[in-house]
Amino acid sequence: MLHHVGEKLVLLNHHCSKLDVRDLPGDALLRGVGGYFKNAAIQAALEKIVQATAIVAATPVYKAAYSRPYKAFLDLLPQFDLTDKVLLTLKIGDSQSHMLALDYALRSMLSSLAATHVLQCSV
Repeated sequence: MLHHVGEKLVLLNHHCSKLDVRDLPGDALLRGVGGYFKNAAIQAALEKIVQATAIVAATPVYKAAYSRPYKAFLDLLPQFDLTDKVLLTLKIGDSQSHMLALDYALRSMLSSLAATHVLQCSV
């Protein structure tokens, strides 16, 4: 799904780069809360977020919540790193019973990071 969205954005003359939290070292994600643990891959990923003007973020939804790696990465972001960025959040692979997962689980997390322009889509 993200690949498809990226292709459409490129057709509209936007620059896109990929960041998959599953490719980041798990131990660094778990130990990095508060910025005390420095890892080159984590730092590069965080820099991508800082440089972005818009972010398309997707997560599988299970039991009405986003994935643990997704949450671990969001925990590493400094509080105001999403200020003035447009975010499109996609939830993938859920059922009808999880229709409000983005509103109840993810929106509050993104709001705590100062995100103000949050769009959402269920896939």
